[in-house]
Amino acid sequence: TGLNASCSADGTIASLDWANAFSATSYRVRVDDLINGWSGTCSALNPGDHCSAPTVSNYSFSSESGHAYDWWVHACNAIGCSAAANGPNVTCAPSATTLTVQASCSPLRVDLAWPVSAGASLYHLERCTGAGCASFTELTETTALSYIDREVEPGVAYRYRLQAQTDSDPSILGEPTLQGVTVPACPWIRRFE
Repeated sequence: TGLNASCSADGTIASLDWANAFSATSYRVRVDDLINGWSGTCSALNPGDHCSAPTVSNYSFSSESGHAYDWWVHACNAIGCSAAANGPNVTCAPSATTLTVQASCSPLRVDLAWPVSAGASLYHLERCTGAGCASFTELTETTALSYIDREVEPGVAYRYRLQAQTDSDPSILGEPTLQGVTVPACPWIRRFE
């Protein structure tokens, strides 16, 4: 009972905990990285799977950013071990990424690029207007690693926010990356109305 699971903000550590079982002297924890299934035994683990025998009612392990894990625990004492209690699945956020931003006058645009984020299948790119702005509007959801923003004005500052989404759970987003840029004044560009 009382089974809980969480991941660190960067998606690299998963933590499991459960209520102490009466007369338990140890526990048997099994963790399955859902990317490749459970091998059925602790003696031949698939990559990303874990087996442990802690004497306390919690366990943490190195997780892969963007991966989802199933887990279960047995309470044990000198007589034997209980039936498995299944914990809630835990999905770790994609790794943080960096955002490179370059504004230019000819043509008038802002080029944005980012590296692959481990465990990500989709990227959410947003923009707001003004150096200290905080009200972002989505520009795109994309699988690409770059975007060209052509809806910019000369001499205006913009902030961009990028978040990676996991392969296994669309509701899990990585830590946002923020980057600002001011488009050059571009005095030779005229807008014709």
